[in-house]
Amino acid sequence: MSNKINSLSGFVEDKDILFLIKFGERQHLQEIVDGKVRFSPSQEYIEQEQRLHDKGQGDLLEGKMKLHCESLQIENYETGQIVTVNHPENILVSIQDVNNMPIVCFTCGTQEDCSEYISNSNYTINFTDDIKNTIIKDFHNPDSALIIFEPQKYIEDMKTQLNTAASSIRYYDYSKMYIQQYMFLCTGDEYAPIRSGTMTYENRYRHLQCKDIAFRNQKEYRFVKLDELISKPTKYDFKFNYNYEIVSCSDLFSGFIVKK
Repeated sequence: MSNKINSLSGFVEDKDILFLIKFGERQHLQEIVDGKVRFSPSQEYIEQEQRLHDKGQGDLLEGKMKLHCESLQIENYETGQIVTVNHPENILVSIQDVNNMPIVCFTCGTQEDCSEYISNSNYTINFTDDIKNTIIKDFHNPDSALIIFEPQKYIEDMKTQLNTAASSIRYYDYSKMYIQQYMFLCTGDEYAPIRSGTMTYENRYRHLQCKDIAFRNQKEYRFVKLDELISKPTKYDFKFNYNYEIVSCSDLFSGFIVKK
């Protein structure tokens, strides 16, 4: 396992993040700097793939875990009748209200995303071609990038100012079942001792911190607002006071030199 990135799930610890990037139109990125952060209900990403067949920003499995069962028994809690299914089935598991939780997403970068690294204030951002192509395709060829050079400070302030859960995404192959994903959803720790666990309403946000491995090149870092449910995109006030730069994606993808 890399000391920077969990080789199974792609999870990046906050302390190892060198920079955060938000891709989009320059005017929308400027709004973040000016103190407005746009959150969307995760349901929006489900509907985006449903309506537009846009699997990139869109994701039908947003906020869900896929279980692969060889057989199962289902009980009607009103009658006590038990239905037995004796053939393989795929089941999607989620929790009430999870898809109305507000989320906002960034891309997180580490030393592995640099062609040259001298120090935390002197490095060259140079994503792999696979990551560049994923960003261009999934984010619909964005023209600009907001780079935040103080990621740990930004993360902590987003937690306190807007009451968010914050984490890089854990990526799993949803064609399989991993005990690590199950234990994370139940306990918050992929490597907790294996035992029966419970996915609770209080911790439902953890479902929004896992995605299918098909999205791994997005290198997503996600903030989930914990104290509100929304049905449409909503902007929240946030005091932005960080070292940052808004650059064109063409400049960023050409190898962007950072000297602070």
